[in-house]
Amino acid sequence: MNKIIMYASDSCNYCKQMKERLSKEGIDFKVRLTEDFKEDWNQVSNLTGMSILPTILYKDNFFIPGRNFSNPDHLIQIINNFEPSRFSNEKIILERINTLNYNISMAFNNLQNNLKNKENNEHKSTS
Repeated sequence: MNKIIMYASDSCNYCKQMKERLSKEGIDFKVRLTEDFKEDWNQVSNLTGMSILPTILYKDNFFIPGRNFSNPDHLIQIINNFEPSRFSNEKIILERINTLNYNISMAFNNLQNNLKNKENNEHKSTS
């Protein structure tokens, strides 16, 4: 298994929880404290657009809490079942943009429907 790099901070309780969980599972990992690897961490957070800890680097992929995993068990499951994509980076980016556009469109449609329902309910209550 490829070694995992965890960007973490000593003051981060979730980082401590993640370290304990990875150790318990016997998963090999290396911790890079953001305080000690400031330049590296700045590059990672600029690339991902997120500065949430712990950020995990595994097989050249970043995994961020909330974006890619919901809890330590979910991350363990991802790591244990992870297979790098057979598609080019360009194809992956295109498909993720298409998915993002779809999700944004659905969110706006849901918002519009909710606003219409609220307007209708308010109109009925004032009539």
